[in-house]
Amino acid sequence: MLFRSLLLLLVSIQAHASEKLDKIIARLEGTYEMIEWDDAGKKFFPPEVSARYVIRDGSIMWIAHKNSDGKRNSNAHYGSYLLTETSFAYGYNNWLEVSVEGDETKISWDPKPEMKSLTLPAMRTFSLSFENNLLRASAGNIYLEFREDGFDFVNKVSGFVRKYRRITK
Repeated sequence: MLFRSLLLLLVSIQAHASEKLDKIIARLEGTYEMIEWDDAGKKFFPPEVSARYVIRDGSIMWIAHKNSDGKRNSNAHYGSYLLTETSFAYGYNNWLEVSVEGDETKISWDPKPEMKSLTLPAMRTFSLSFENNLLRASAGNIYLEFREDGFDFVNKVSGFVRKYRRITK
């Protein structure tokens, strides 16, 4: 009888854990389109900026284009992520940045120095919390807030905020 009660308790705990992870996956995974890029108070909107963020099935991809002050930048990063009930971690294994200013074009396949910590196998790890239908991923001064309609990526130190809307069918 005791064994049966313990077994039922374990099954119940696993079912609850699975439901929680399913809820996190439903809120986090998706394809997102940039609607605003704020560089510490200087705001850009499409078509000056455009970006797609895809988080799905263990893969992550960010493609962005920014045209500002006579300079065009394009970035493409893709990699992997890990997700548990309490954490979200991601890193990139491929980087590409193209900058065009006047007649000069620069191409880099290497991450910027401040992004090297995101090169796989290294990952940026966030702790997760779910409050009032908002999934918050926090890692020090950086946080992401996932809502049903999109998410915000905020860096409190640099002051940048990138806002995305969820693309639905």
